[in-house]
Amino acid sequence: MSAAGLRADPQFWSRPAASAAQQPRQQPLGRFCPVAQGSRQAPRARLAAGRLRQQLPEEPAFVRLLGLSSSPSSGSRQAARTRLAVSRGHHGTPGDPTLVKLMGLRGRPAEQDLQVLLRGELGTWGRDPRLATRVLGGLARERRADVAEQVLNCMRAGLVEVNVFHCTSVLNAYGRDGQWQSALSLLSRMPEMHVAPNEVTCNAAISACEKGCQWEVAVHLLGCMPAMGLSPDAISFSAVISACEKGSRWQVALSLLGQLPAARLAPDTIAYSSAISACEKGGQWQLAIALLGSMPRCGVAPDVISWNAAVSACEKDGQWRPALSLLGRMPAEKVALDTVTFNAAISACEKGSQASQALKLLRTMVMVRVARDAFSYCAAMTACEKAEKWPVALEVLGEMVDEGIAKDLFTYSAAISACEARGQWFLALEYLGAMAMDTIEASTVTLCATIAACEQGAHWQPALEVLDKMSKVSIHKDVVAYSSTIGSCKEGGQWRRISELLHGLRGAGLQPDIAVYTAAMVARLRRARRAQALSLLAEIRARCIPLLSGIDLPTVA
Repeated sequence: MSAAGLRADPQFWSRPAASAAQQPRQQPLGRFCPVAQGSRQAPRARLAAGRLRQQLPEEPAFVRLLGLSSSPSSGSRQAARTRLAVSRGHHGTPGDPTLVKLMGLRGRPAEQDLQVLLRGELGTWGRDPRLATRVLGGLARERRADVAEQVLNCMRAGLVEVNVFHCTSVLNAYGRDGQWQSALSLLSRMPEMHVAPNEVTCNAAISACEKGCQWEVAVHLLGCMPAMGLSPDAISFSAVISACEKGSRWQVALSLLGQLPAARLAPDTIAYSSAISACEKGGQWQLAIALLGSMPRCGVAPDVISWNAAVSACEKDGQWRPALSLLGRMPAEKVALDTVTFNAAISACEKGSQASQALKLLRTMVMVRVARDAFSYCAAMTACEKAEKWPVALEVLGEMVDEGIAKDLFTYSAAISACEARGQWFLALEYLGAMAMDTIEASTVTLCATIAACEQGAHWQPALEVLDKMSKVSIHKDVVAYSSTIGSCKEGGQWRRISELLHGLRGAGLQPDIAVYTAAMVARLRRARRAQALSLLAEIRARCIPLLSGIDLPTVA
């Protein structure tokens, strides 16, 4: 069955007609639509950024330093030349001898060593600065910001003129590593080098802040651009919107998106996708769908990233019906379904307790030739576990093994949880051993689920062994781990061990829960420890904890 055929089968996607109350309310997004660009684009962009700056709180001190540089740029032509030159540098020849020598350096080289290494090249770069741009661009491409910074310092020490292309290449290197502080420092020092920042250099610094998850600093930089005589472009706004998306600031992202038309700038797919992702992280699934629907009306074609962001927004809130609806519309919109799309839809079904739909999607991935990964199987297994379809969950794990997909911690956790629900303690222990063979470190959740599986099967010895393993591998033992172990000892009639475990629980600074108190009370009564039972009963009553029924309590004289 082809991807295009999914939409053609009306019975395939189970989508009952939603009532008006269930339909996501369309947001008034007309203000996000672009208008024709005109000759007043730059002043309007500066005005929009200036208004944004007035609405912001006081900027950090290191950002405020940028306002000292108010020298105007030489215009959009210079920015275009910068983009072209830096692009050529990023696509320079990988076999450049100088670049190869610099890439062979380990760590942050000393400036003196670089001066010796570049002794012959500095003079050549002085005569043809484009050669330095290519080398710096190559270092940025290879994520060697430490070397690129030192090369720039050597150029200045060697009296080689540094231009805006060189600085932009180093800023791009910082951006690839998310070194936003270094990017801001270089941007603020450019006037000292007699280099005027332009739109491209500021965009590179904003991208560094975006990679470093510094949304507030990115917004401040955008607001500082008019004071520097620069006009923010669509790339500037898109980078800041992306920074807001990473910071889960959907309101700020939508505000920036709404300011683009007023600045005579056309929102692009990147800006919309980032705004939709921001809504996803903010739990605004209805607004994410509305943004996606507004893109064609505004002349912007949604791509697979835009659609996946909207499906993920539905997934975060467990809205499986809208998620399936979006997935079903993608083939008709000529957007290819991928693993991310299906994984988000399967996860939405899992959170919405729709195991059958999750399994259906997992099977569909094979029919439309979309690769399934560990997350696909894990989400389907978790959905089966929540629906108490434990045999099916283990069958899904078997399919995963047959396909040769590497299992991860979440896959094993889902499998062990299924074993816990079925009381398959032996199988749970086997999975725990397989994790060690796969060099996957067990978590508290995984080990607690294994102990709970032993409790279901009344096997206290392996439960104690797993609890002891938690101490050996420095995994925190919580009340759940102790409670399940005590429960297994209770089923096995190990009253003395229950008392020892209660002592260990208190020694760890944990408060017993009702299950622990009940098991300890039964243990002390079975061992004819009346005085201790009365002491424990007084503690229970002091904490106002109701005991479980079916216990013959001693009377207090």
